[in-house]
Amino acid sequence: MRTSHSDPQPATGAAETDVVGSTVAVHPLVLISANDHLTRITVQHTPSPPRVYGAVLGSVEGRVTHLRSAFELHVSEQADELSLDTGHLLERYDMARQVFPDHDLLGWYCAGPPPGPAAVAAFHMQFRRAHDSTLVLLVDPAQLLTESAATGLPLRALEAVPSSEGSRSSSSDGPQFEERTVAVVSEEDERMAAEQLLTDAAGDYRPGVQLMQYLQSQRSAVEMLRTRLQLIQRYLRDVQTDQVPADPSILRQIRALGRNGHVVDVPDGGDLGRAVQSNTNRTLQALYLGGLTKAITALYQTVDSLRAADGHSTRSHSRLDLPGFPL
Repeated sequence: MRTSHSDPQPATGAAETDVVGSTVAVHPLVLISANDHLTRITVQHTPSPPRVYGAVLGSVEGRVTHLRSAFELHVSEQADELSLDTGHLLERYDMARQVFPDHDLLGWYCAGPPPGPAAVAAFHMQFRRAHDSTLVLLVDPAQLLTESAATGLPLRALEAVPSSEGSRSSSSDGPQFEERTVAVVSEEDERMAAEQLLTDAAGDYRPGVQLMQYLQSQRSAVEMLRTRLQLIQRYLRDVQTDQVPADPSILRQIRALGRNGHVVDVPDGGDLGRAVQSNTNRTLQALYLGGLTKAITALYQTVDSLRAADGHSTRSHSRLDLPGFPL
């Protein structure tokens, strides 16, 4: 599983049965897309709680299935039977692959009151006629208003299995499903995007607020580090004065911590402040050089794209020379 903000949070239904198989890691964009889809349909023209459908995309890494993005599906209902617009599904999938080339179509989601096993099996059979996917994600935000909300998020993940392997949530004439463990995970860029989206939705965006929040969090982290270092210093002082017995295990850990820390070389008789400033300048210089290298690479790629758009197949035709950057 890729790095997440915290330990994966088990969702409702993940531990109700003897779950076997892989873990389904749901990323924020999938939850935001499904909830937005359901909210718009509810506000527009639905007197009763609606049920909406969409496709989920992501990747499989080992035994963990990451659901990273989603898009809506066109589903019509006639005589209590659902009909999937497979043409629209394939068209949206092609468009999504252009934006996220590493994302594969893994299955579909249903947001709203959860359908019965027979309805899930029937719709899944329609979906598999367009694309061979096995995953089903059920999202029921209404459960957040019930007493069961304390047990976790209202998510369930089902995976279609061969009839000889599973018996849960099965239908006599349709696919059989097994429930998978669900975890909600997020990465650094996803957390920043979700936080910005929530800030914009609340209309509370003010320039500099996010910077101040970031600086305050960094200040709190530094203050906590300073407190821990003072505790270590007090312990070493007490050991030297024989006020507390020396613990070899603790001393080894302190020594290892000192070796792993970043050391600023201060010449004899030198100024610690100047040494820290010099070290900081070298670090910033390396960052600036890295950014400059990325900018030059992007410039070359832009020039190549312009040449391709103009119909130039080789660099020998219509050379584009930039000052200081021979191509």
